[in-house]
Amino acid sequence: MIIYFISTVIICLEMKGSVFPNTDLSVLIVWFYLFCISLIFQSLFITVFFTRAKIGNIVGMVFFLLQYFVVQFVNQSNSTYSRKQAASIASHTAISLSCDVFLLAEAQGVGISWSTLNKKINNYTVGTSMGFCLLSSIIFFILFVYLDQVFPNEWGK
Repeated sequence: MIIYFISTVIICLEMKGSVFPNTDLSVLIVWFYLFCISLIFQSLFITVFFTRAKIGNIVGMVFFLLQYFVVQFVNQSNSTYSRKQAASIASHTAISLSCDVFLLAEAQGVGISWSTLNKKINNYTVGTSMGFCLLSSIIFFILFVYLDQVFPNEWGK
């Protein structure tokens, strides 16, 4: 987790300097780190179903790719806030939608800070994205722990 945090800080420093100059650095770090944690728990969840690394890797990539396709269905101008919220249970969708919010806020010259975290831009908020990344992490962690105990594997658990 420490390595992911260090990577997150380095990436966010670069994003702050080049893409998001008006956004609060701590918001970027928390936002991106929550996404990293969500990816870790999704990966752990996927490992429960496979004992062979090659097949698990292929299925994992397809799983992650399918989550990005959800964005195409909900990222339209007529999409409601509740529709985007429902799709945000997939952390990839939540991050993609919140990237749009970050970019639109930067285009206005204001950026995102802790005080504007729940400001609706294009029917979505960065706070929603962060909340759903956290929720997704919790759900995938619980599923991982449970399924790891009940699914038979190579060592006969």
